[in-house]
Amino acid sequence: MSKKYTSRFLENNEEPPLRENISAVFLVAFQDGKVLSIQNERGWDIPGGHLEGEEEPFIALQREVLEEAGAVVNNAKPYAILSSSTSPKVMLFFASNSIELVEFVPSEDALARDLLSLEELLSRYYGDKDLLRSLIENGQKQN
Repeated sequence: MSKKYTSRFLENNEEPPLRENISAVFLVAFQDGKVLSIQNERGWDIPGGHLEGEEEPFIALQREVLEEAGAVVNNAKPYAILSSSTSPKVMLFFASNSIELVEFVPSEDALARDLLSLEELLSRYYGDKDLLRSLIENGQKQN
């Protein structure tokens, strides 16, 4: 990963950033102790993506998770913000223990879906493994 990111975890009852300050949303979802993971052209990751138009963050999250992971998320809590020195906008991370896996259809955004242990995902992850570990471990504490 070429960009350096800084993570910040939301305090109790802290509101997430305003919609206009968010560029992308991501989901750290757990089922049976494993992390919902997708494989894209770069390798394995968690599902997420950019907001489109005037889309609200949770709506964008639901759309991206369904498109990329073939999963429905109805209950997710925003818990972390990732910022970069190269963008004024932030990425918002949600955590959930409540997902429903539906039909997965491979696409250019997601070649495969799996439920992986944290260590399995980290061994396959292409980016900053320490950052992803921190995001996932803190996501587990939210549920």
